[in-house]
Amino acid sequence: MSYTSSKTIQKNRAYEVSPLYIYGHSFTAAVGLQCTSGNEFFRRVQTHMAMSAITTYGISSSRMIENYHDVIAATFAGASAGSTWNGTRKGWTLLDCVTNDAFNFDVSSGTATAQALTAGAQEAYKRALDGYLTVISSSDRVESSAGTTSGTWTTGSSATYSGGSILRTIVQNSYVDIVATATAAGELDVVTFVVAGATNGTMDVSVDGTVVQTISSWPTVDGVVTRRSGNTVTAIPYIVKLTGLSAGSHTIRVKKTDATSNFIYVDCVLIKSASPVPAIILRDPLPNTTGSNGATTSGNRPIIVSNMPLLDALITSTAANYPNAIIIDPGLSNPADIGVTDGIHPNDRGMRKMADAIVAGIHDSIYDPDSLYLAV
Repeated sequence: MSYTSSKTIQKNRAYEVSPLYIYGHSFTAAVGLQCTSGNEFFRRVQTHMAMSAITTYGISSSRMIENYHDVIAATFAGASAGSTWNGTRKGWTLLDCVTNDAFNFDVSSGTATAQALTAGAQEAYKRALDGYLTVISSSDRVESSAGTTSGTWTTGSSATYSGGSILRTIVQNSYVDIVATATAAGELDVVTFVVAGATNGTMDVSVDGTVVQTISSWPTVDGVVTRRSGNTVTAIPYIVKLTGLSAGSHTIRVKKTDATSNFIYVDCVLIKSASPVPAIILRDPLPNTTGSNGATTSGNRPIIVSNMPLLDALITSTAANYPNAIIIDPGLSNPADIGVTDGIHPNDRGMRKMADAIVAGIHDSIYDPDSLYLAV
């Protein structure tokens, strides 16, 4: 069991009246698949910490990009009602989403064959996790549809976008102005996209008339075949962080500056909270060597074993940019903590170890009681 946090420890018990909001794959499902109903780790955490409520938005087979969709839009591939992040919420959040991305199989092919994570697949996971943490750390957002446009823009519609739509353009010198009010955190975050198999245009981002970032070199990402729907997601979030701003109103301008026919995209502007809620991120165990789940086979398990550390490293490096992030490794062992039937989901003992690790991480990571008390 281990946890990583950059918080200054303050002894308070604010968490005892705080709700817990949970996102992730089947480990976070309301009824455990290999544990006794009622013994899920989050039920144990709620009881031990006397938390006021728990809400799990976890859905079996989720991948990281789908958890980003859950918090940004909540309408994609069976997302639970209410999963869109509301920045007025107080309490704790928890994300558990590594196993399916480490398995990385193409569900649309009808076969459960694990695939090694390419550099593009790792980049897509990193960007999705960064997007998730940015949303969770926000207090409000301004949709691109609220902006004032100049030039030629078209509207793209999808359940994966904030508010269900984005703005996009291929026309040089077209721009959109979005007015957003920064909190004392002094940060506004522009949500745009990189698209697998495509090249983005060059984009200038200005604050109050001054260009602060020019983006001409975009990362290369792979499309992600989602397990919940079987569709391939090609639009991967790319967050442009505007920091060091004064509290108050600012005009953000996003402008296409090159003459190519390559698109740029604008989804929304997220307003960084002055007191973001704590964001727990769990590490996942490796599957057993036997069981009914395809992850346990001699062909798939070695690939998962190789993929998992790559994702763990991305979690570590990405979370380091978020002072409210807390990485917890419950230290589950095989096969004692994993159900013998499917060989991948935690049993009662595993759920207990997960809960114990989370409680320990919470106890030693309280950092701002103002962000933890239940809003009334």
